[in-house]
Amino acid sequence: MALLFGFTHCTDTCPDTLARLSHALQRDHATAKTAEIAFVTVDPLRDRPAVMRKWIRQFSGAKIVGLTGSQAQIDRVEHLYHVWSKKIPGKRGSDDYDEEHSAFTFLIDRSGDERVVHSDDDSLRDFAADLRTLLQ
Repeated sequence: MALLFGFTHCTDTCPDTLARLSHALQRDHATAKTAEIAFVTVDPLRDRPAVMRKWIRQFSGAKIVGLTGSQAQIDRVEHLYHVWSKKIPGKRGSDDYDEEHSAFTFLIDRSGDERVVHSDDDSLRDFAADLRTLLQ
């Protein structure tokens, strides 16, 4: 499993990372059949289940699960993985904000152990190679 944190209103890092992971899985059919991506939102106020489903449909080639919950639940998962997020207020009211957050992808093996951590600028080749290694 590849686990990453992000939000659907992100215009760069989140969709780019999810697209690269999806593409990495798509390149290797054996990997695509057994691996999945878990996308945990850092913005549960806007990322309701219907929003997550619609956004995730943009990415093909992989099994992707969108995870959301209460702010307390998201905070707990962030704490467990030592990631952070911070709301950055905009100028046009309460719905106008951005989210800064850690941009790591955790690769987790079949036993549930964290095996590899990638940053958002790691190559597609690195993701694909590590995913294949974990599935052996």
